[in-house]
Amino acid sequence: MSSILEHLYSLSDLIKETTAKSKKSIQLLEEEGAIGETKPGEIIKLPAWQMDLLVKMKLAELKVEPVSLETLYRVLSLEEFKKFKLHGLPKDFYIRCKAMMNVDFKRKNKFKGLLKSLMTLRLQKILKMAAKCLDDPKEREKMTFEEEIIFDVVRNFINNWKEHILSCEDKK
Repeated sequence: MSSILEHLYSLSDLIKETTAKSKKSIQLLEEEGAIGETKPGEIIKLPAWQMDLLVKMKLAELKVEPVSLETLYRVLSLEEFKKFKLHGLPKDFYIRCKAMMNVDFKRKNKFKGLLKSLMTLRLQKILKMAAKCLDDPKEREKMTFEEEIIFDVVRNFINNWKEHILSCEDKK
């Protein structure tokens, strides 16, 4: 199971572009070779997994507006109010939540509890849609990057399972 989750996060990281401010000069490379060098204070955009490495190495500083505890309360309330439909979230919502936990240490446990409740509630709705093999573009727009990937993987898995179980082979 953990390999599936790792796969989901690796796919998610590939599609998310994050913005940061470089703290030092950084030589940016691609497979073909160098693509340039950043100057300290320069704004750079890279996939989240690459940016995470630069931040951990203290070469860059994320430029993400954290989600406040008050906003999370409001979002959870709206999600609970809508029993069967998703409440729309920004595509980078979970990245912004993670940024909050790295900034506001005093309220981190309260924030994590609310976020866990929100994630559970949203996953229940997403899994129900996947189980019914529904792909409603309006509901998909309300999902974050990570949720869309989870939805697609689970829906495809369920579709394949149903096809396998329901398929009939002609015996001659």
